[in-house]
Amino acid sequence: MKSIKLKINKPLNCTWDELGFILRELRYTSSKMLNYTIQKCYEWHNIQLDHNNENDIKIKDKDYYGCSISTHAYRKIRENYNICYSGNVSQTVQNAIKRWKNDKLEIMRLQKSIPSYKLNAPIFIANQSYKLEKLENNEYSILVGLLSKEYTKNNDINNTQYKILLQARDNSTKTILDRIINKDYKYGSGQITYNKRKKNWFIIISYENETKTTIESNTVMGIDLGIKYPLYIALNNSKHRYKIEGGEIEQFRKQIEKRKLQLLHQGKYCANGRKGHGITKRISPLEFANERVSNFRNTTNHKYSHFVIEIAKKHNVALIQMENLTGISEDNKFLKNWSYFDLQNKIKYKANLEGIKVEFIDPYKTSQRCSKCGHIDRENRLVQSEFICVECGEELNADYNAARNISTLDIENIIKEKCNELEIVDSRKLRK
Repeated sequence: MKSIKLKINKPLNCTWDELGFILRELRYTSSKMLNYTIQKCYEWHNIQLDHNNENDIKIKDKDYYGCSISTHAYRKIRENYNICYSGNVSQTVQNAIKRWKNDKLEIMRLQKSIPSYKLNAPIFIANQSYKLEKLENNEYSILVGLLSKEYTKNNDINNTQYKILLQARDNSTKTILDRIINKDYKYGSGQITYNKRKKNWFIIISYENETKTTIESNTVMGIDLGIKYPLYIALNNSKHRYKIEGGEIEQFRKQIEKRKLQLLHQGKYCANGRKGHGITKRISPLEFANERVSNFRNTTNHKYSHFVIEIAKKHNVALIQMENLTGISEDNKFLKNWSYFDLQNKIKYKANLEGIKVEFIDPYKTSQRCSKCGHIDRENRLVQSEFICVECGEELNADYNAARNISTLDIENIIKEKCNELEIVDSRKLRK
């Protein structure tokens, strides 16, 4: 789904003091609820392991708790944290469980730490907990449920729902809001966040427009991700190839790293305006530099993903295949220098809007397999940038060869069968 970020201008049915206090309390409670849910997921995982080691039959959460793990976490949270609107509690639990499921495999492999949320966690809002409205003066407001009836009663507060004036500056934002209000767009859950540097509250609303009819063709696009070429594209039924040079990414990253070092040194000799205000004030320029990196990555990944979809439309591509990056360590330089996960997500989202399917395949041996004859051998890649097949003599750019392999239908089974034929042992299984 897409999302729009809107600044909260002011509350319409209470004072800023009241709304500010409530949002700060909810942000703190949201962090506690997220961490509590993650803890419950981890506990349940260990209960399953202990039970499965002792029994042949796997235990289910409904057999143990009498309900699903999400319902169990929801009930416990409602007992301990009675401040939140009930629908928002459920949305918070679902977000935490989704995060756990996404990270679970890497956590078990000790490649990631158990997720932990700090004070700046977002306040999650369920889609049934808010309603957008267009006002007479062409402004927009949102009526959002924030507090439980029990909490308002015990704390002598009048409102469970708060009407808030939103800031919609440009016409494109207003068009999106109009389409959500008119039900042309389907809206999803939302978030309320606080920008510490700008000292403003924002609300993020997700929405989805109608997707196009699924494309029917035999054309498959394969995308190889790398450092020299962030994207190298090949097609399964033609010799067309496309690539994006990675120079601008690396150049920008080096500029920012150099600037951050300069700012660190300048912090020792900073002006009076930054002295005597603690570490937060002194490192504020560094936070700004980090934000620049984040914005550059987001903008660049949007540009790259748009390029991919335009190529796919040009060649009537029905399926895009990309590497499944799950399980690759975050310490890997391949991922450390650029957000490939974010890039893949943007490609997938934009492809779905165009009716193009996206699948993620295991990239095992795709860089060592000859895309012409199918032979697999380490000796094919003696030079990082070149591929020379020791069997048929085919010479190709290594990234292009990998992209052609990735564009091949059923490539995982093809490689598996070839490895069995050549008696190649999967070294990844030996490490487990």
